[in-house]
Parts: sequence; C-alpha cells; structure tokens
Amino acid sequence: MIERWVGAWRARRGTRHRSRGEPVGLAPLLVVLLALLAAAQLVAVQSTAMVEVDPEESVNAGQALALLAGHVIDLPRLQYVDFCGGCTVDAVIGAAVFSMLPPSWLAWKLVPLAWLLLFAAVACGRLLRLVGPPAAVAAGVLLLLPLETWLKLSLIGLGNHYECAVIVGVALLLLGPDPGVRRAGAIGLLLGLAVWVGYSAAFGLPAAWVFLAWRRRWNAALALGAGAGVGLTSLLWRAWYTRRYPIRTLYPPSWFRPDPGRVFDKLADLARPTELAGAFGASLDPTGLLWVAVVASIGGAVVLALRRRHPFALLLLLALASWLVAYSVVGFRLDELSPSDMVTALGLRYLAPVFATSLLLLATVAGLLWSDGRRASAVVLLAPAVVAGFLARCASLEDRVPLATLARLYPVDGPLWNDVFSERFTEQELARCRATEPRHVALRAWARGRLSASTGTPPGDDEDLVAWAGGLGMGVQRRQPPHDRATVPEDPAAEFAGPEAGLVARMDALGLPPAARQAGMRSFWSTQIRDHPPPPRAPGNPESRAGLRWAEGREAGLWVAWFQPRPEALEVAIEARRETGELDRAWLQGLGYSAGERWGPMDPPPVPAGLSGSELMSLWEGYAEGVAARWLPAAGR
Repeated sequence: MIERWVGAWRARRGTRHRSRGEPVGLAPLLVVLLALLAAAQLVAVQSTAMVEVDPEESVNAGQALALLAGHVIDLPRLQYVDFCGGCTVDAVIGAAVFSMLPPSWLAWKLVPLAWLLLFAAVACGRLLRLVGPPAAVAAGVLLLLPLETWLKLSLIGLGNHYECAVIVGVALLLLGPDPGVRRAGAIGLLLGLAVWVGYSAAFGLPAAWVFLAWRRRWNAALALGAGAGVGLTSLLWRAWYTRRYPIRTLYPPSWFRPDPGRVFDKLADLARPTELAGAFGASLDPTGLLWVAVVASIGGAVVLALRRRHPFALLLLLALASWLVAYSVVGFRLDELSPSDMVTALGLRYLAPVFATSLLLLATVAGLLWSDGRRASAVVLLAPAVVAGFLARCASLEDRVPLATLARLYPVDGPLWNDVFSERFTEQELARCRATEPRHVALRAWARGRLSASTGTPPGDDEDLVAWAGGLGMGVQRRQPPHDRATVPEDPAAEFAGPEAGLVARMDALGLPPAARQAGMRSFWSTQIRDHPPPPRAPGNPESRAGLRWAEGREAGLWVAWFQPRPEALEVAIEARRETGELDRAWLQGLGYSAGERWGPMDPPPVPAGLSGSELMSLWEGYAEGVAARWLPAAGR
C-alpha cells in the first residue's frame, strides 16, 4: 500500500503540481489519522494510570471560565504566575471550548488534544513534502503509538513545556531547509512569541538561526532574527504589565543563569537509568529494558542523520543539541516534583521538546531509509518506539473512568483557584461581575471574605457564608505580622489568645454558623502552614485545635498524594503521624481531603492498611469533602 502512495505522490508531483511542488492525494488519510488520534486520546483520558492531575493545570481552566464570566481585561493577571504566557493561550482555547460545551474535566482535556492535533497535522503534512510519504506515515504511526511519558504529557494542559514542544516542532517543520525571507521572518516571530508561552521554547531560536547560517541563507537568517526580536518584545510587555523583571521563574534566579560548571552534573543526571527508563520505557514492559532499545534507536537515528546529511534531519539534530546545551547549563532538573521512589511524567516535563523532536527525527530517518530501499532498516529503527507506544496504548485501557463521569467533573481546583483569584481584585472590581454560575458566585464570596479581613466589610444578605468565611480566614492569616504568625499562647488553656484571635472575634461578632466557623478556621491554619512553619504546639481551644490538626493532615496529604492514586502513599503519612501520638479524627479528615482533591472520585475510596473502622470513616469523610470541593459541579469551598 505504501508503494502505491509513493507512486501516486511521485506521479502527481511530477505532473499536475510540478510548478508548485505540492504533493497531494493523502489529505483523506490525514483526516483519518487525526480522527484515530483524537479517539485514542479520548480513550487515554479515561485512564487514571495515564492522567496525572496537577492542580496548577486547573488554574488555566479557572482562567478560561473567568474569561467567560466577564474578566476579559483581567486575563493576564489571572495567570497562575505572571510569566506564564502559555497559561493564557490555554485559557483562551479553553474559553472557546467552554463556550460550546458545559465546563467539565473532559471538555478541558480537549485543550491539550487541540495542541496534539495541530502537531500531528503539520508534522505529517510537512514531512510528506520535505521527505516523502514514508516519513509522513512513520510520523503518523509514532503519534498513534507514542511513548508513554509523551502520551501522559499530551493529556495535560499545563500551558508550558508540552505546548512549547509543539510550537517549536511546528516552527521547525514550517521553516524547512530553504525558506524564503518572509517565511523565515514569520517563523522567527513565532519562535519569539514561543518564549513568551514558556522558556522551554528558547532552544528553538538558536537552532533555527544556526541552521540557516550553515546553509548560507543569510537573508533568511536576518529575517528570522528580526522576526524573533519582534516576538520577544512580548517579554517587555509582560514586564510593563507586571512591573517586574521580564525573565522570571518560580525558582531561585540563580537557576536561570547559565553556569558551565553544571554541565557534567546535569548530563550525569540526564543519563541516569531511572530517568531514561521513566522517559523512554513502558509500564507494561515485562523485561524493564525496552527503554534501552528506544534510546538506542534514537541514537541510531542521530548517527544515520549525520551520515545522510538530509537538511531537515540536520535541523532536528541542531534542535536536540540546542536543547541539550540549554538544559546542561541551567539549574532546572528532571524529576524535581516527584518523590524519590517514583518517576512521573510531570517530573520529566522538561523533556517534552526532546520527545517531539525525537519523534520527528525517527520519522524522517525512517522515511529516508525506506525511500532508499532499506526498508528492513527502517522497520528496525522504528520497532522499539512502536512497541513502547503499543504498550502505552494498552496501559491506557486500564483503570478507566467512563466518559460520562468525566463529563460531570468540574475542571477547576476550587481550593487553589480561590487563593489565586481572591488576591487579584478589589471589592469594586468584584461588584462589576454578574456571573451567576454557582462556583463563580462562591468564588467571589471567598474573594470578598478575604478582602474583608482588611476592609471590615460584612457579608452580603445572600452571601455564601461558608465560602466567605474561608476567604476571611485566609485574609486574616495573611495580614498577620510575619513574626506573630507562628506563635501560640504560653498558657495551653488560653481561649483564642494566639494569632487566630482576630478571626474568632470577627466570626463571633457576625454570628457565623458552625459550618462557616469551621471553614474559616481550617482556611486560617492551612494558610499558616503553607506560608510559614507550623506553631510549636497546638492552641488550647478545641475549635482552633481541630482546625490546625485538619490543616496539618491536609498538608501531609498534599505531599504524599501527588499526581496518581497510590493508597499506599497514605499509609506512610499515617504511620508517621501515629508515632507522634497525634493521629486524631481531624487530622485524618484533612489527609482524606487532600487525597480527594488530588485523586477525584474513587469507588471504593482508598483503603490504607492499619486503620480502625472509625479512623477509616474519618478518612473517607474527608475524602468525600475533598472530592466535592475539587471535582463536583456544586459550589465548592
């Protein structure tokens, strides 16, 4: 069949479209490929083994819903962090999706799917023209049967590394070996804007410019640089808008500064077997050594590309080299998010450009081998990656959640989005929003409660008091002087004489109901623990002590639950707490709450070993509260 496609492509290229040099005839196959890819991704979305839940991703979904709620001019300041342009791009795409479909976890997953379909369409279409039909077919196969870590990353709309990989891959494909001045300028603009999307795209610019210089396309190189300069001005706009330095990260500034002294340590880190196995292996691999074959096939593609010296293959090699140089001199490391005993896709997120570029390189070299008549070599080159991809797709059939269930789950992490949203607006700005969706009403109540800690404004007549009190607790804690935040009264029997005294006085004066008081106290202590060290001992009042214990349990859960359901991880936290003699009902509720936030609905809920019946019920009660706050469409806290 491939021979017929090749013959038809060559015949048409040599007759009807000789003047334009455009291969035609495979458009229907491309449509079929995109349909199959979309179906395969929707199957993978149902697998809890494939989908890693990161609360930061849900902030982008919250930004999308805020956009639909009328916060159009507030779009940049609603980003999770003010330097994440990709967050805004994903939010705009998400807003378009939510304008057509009810907001849900399933609908949000159409955002990363849109990026993947864009990459697939451009990759297959451009490889068809640049290399030939065998390369386009190879790319289609590798996209349908992707490496497991790339598959997991392609299911996450984080707005950074995966999106950067797609943009740079598309830019290199569109650049090609011999671009005109206009095309080179446009690609430079795209690559410059990609740095605004995420710093992970920065490797694309030097690779493209060096390639054009090596090809002696000096006018195109100048146009590329000029376009990139225009695109990079987006960083200056960001600096003006945020009143901050244009290049910032969540991490220490020293991590971003290049340091040649890091090179050997970073390369050794990159070559660790655990990292390579996590990046290029497959969870269903019975031997545990398939990653060796995949790495060897990519290495073989590099060697063959150097020998064959096809221009586009060399461009891809320059891109890989540029990424390697950039990674080797900065302070960011793989797997920094994950506990030491597990490697997650999000922990390997910096490798997203490597996956995309390696896929294109394998497809290009395999296509060249096939066109040269070395078909067995082409099959051998692709076989390890295809087998790994097949096993990844098989793994995506396990632990599935029905699509109907995913369509009922809320896309926004309410507890985290409350914190992000509530610090960005004044009371007057909140009053201008008239959205009536229950979650957004509760969100505004939380924000007004947080502001009330400073303004003293009481809740409105129809206010959601539980959400309002939660915001008040956070606001009161954030207003505490830093040296007072971790202090408690010396007298253990003292009534509310510590940093929570102001909160209790406000709640008493307003006559808030018990549920609202509990929400306020929990929010107060959760903010305390997240922002500062916990107090040396528990406050004397039972209400305050229960809030502190709950917050300690929630914080412990956030550290062990991570991205995928692992009930055994809860056992570690429970045993550590039991050894302190402070394993009580409130702590277990907080632990369960954080697991429910992370993992979502489970039937049955997680059953850690070593808990009594009453202790397990406390854990499950907290788990149900966490699921409701994060995942259910009713107004969350």
